Amino acid sequence: MSVSAVLGRSLGARRRGLGVGAFALLDQLLFAGSSFAINILLARWLPPAQYGAFALAFFVFLLLGALHTAVLTEPMLVFGASVYRGRTRAYLGRHVVLHVLVSVATGAALVAAAGILWLVGSSAWPSVLALAAAAPFVLLLWLLRRAFYIELTPRGAVAGDAVYFAATVAGLYLLHASGHLNTERGLLAMGLGAALGSVVMLVRLRPDLRGGDIGWRELAGRHWSYDRWTALGQALLWASGQVLIILVPLVLGLTTLAALVASMNLFRPLNPLLQSVQTVMLPSTAAAATRGGDAAELRRRLRGYLLVAGGGVFLYGVTLSVFARPALHALYHGRYDDHAGLMLLFTVSYTVSTVVQVQTVLLKATGNVRVVPAIWALSGAIVLVFAVPAMLAFGLTGGLVVMIVSYVTAALVAWRRAQSLQVRVA
Repeated sequence: MSVSAVLGRSLGARRRGLGVGAFALLDQLLFAGSSFAINILLARWLPPAQYGAFALAFFVFLLLGALHTAVLTEPMLVFGASVYRGRTRAYLGRHVVLHVLVSVATGAALVAAAGILWLVGSSAWPSVLALAAAAPFVLLLWLLRRAFYIELTPRGAVAGDAVYFAATVAGLYLLHASGHLNTERGLLAMGLGAALGSVVMLVRLRPDLRGGDIGWRELAGRHWSYDRWTALGQALLWASGQVLIILVPLVLGLTTLAALVASMNLFRPLNPLLQSVQTVMLPSTAAAATRGGDAAELRRRLRGYLLVAGGGVFLYGVTLSVFARPALHALYHGRYDDHAGLMLLFTVSYTVSTVVQVQTVLLKATGNVRVVPAIWALSGAIVLVFAVPAMLAFGLTGGLVVMIVSYVTAALVAWRRAQSLQVRVA
């Protein structure tokens, strides 16, 4: 092969890589923009106590999303890019069927929970019922958009995410303009937008619901060996980062929780960067390991991802910390100006958390998934033990400092495991 042909092929591969990254970032911007817009608009339009109640419901949804990602999406990215490469439509078809089954079970549990809350006289039951209706469609959108990353074609997800974003924001605005916006209708607007976006993605993906030659027993056996550890890891990841959301209203009240989440909202734009890196990293690293990449090569990949993700998070956070007060004032009409000082703590917390997440993605992609739950369990245990005393003594600042310490500890453990990496994906 001539030198010009080699250079041409190298240039073409580099352009394709840049294209994948650009569309992945656009996909995440559209998807995360919907979550960002929902939280910002509700924080502007609802009283702090009501927004605090919405924040609790929203984080319950994030727990469902974490478990759904662990049980369905992550295995799809790993095995779809390795074991089932070339049979994407059949493999995705099996996952769509599994999603329906999981959604039925999850919906039934949420409806039962809403019934119990109604019987005991709690005013939270309509929100739980709305969550039961909306969650299956939002989680289906999560699954479908990630399916485009199996073959690194994220541009297919952009159209569906654009529909989701536009429909959700339009629905919220119409509800607000008509005076009918509340927590329940906000959740239903998310569900409707996700349903429309999912239809667009299904047309592009055309999953084979019959599953081709992929048997349920084969799929169950392969996924069980992966899911039982990654599901636990995702639950503990959620707990380590979000347990503070549960503890704050118990110790400091819903109004203080509203202030915490209103400040966290300014960091939601980081999600596109983090999700883009992780979504590209998981299947590409799994494919590299399958092709015979050694541990040294995979660790070099890790350093590159850490530089992009961790560096981006840190620069964003520092910039935001400088302009925190005017940003909070502009977004919330001065309602949460007194909490501008939290931004620097969030910057450190998000940066260290990113370091942990990127390293655990490497561990999962190479089959070392069993160690991930232990990493997040350690982080969550530190928050559970020390956050309440710290908040009683120092308020929100104490709770955030404890969370930072928990992430630093997890980062050190994850780094040690990554240095002793063993490639096990086959």
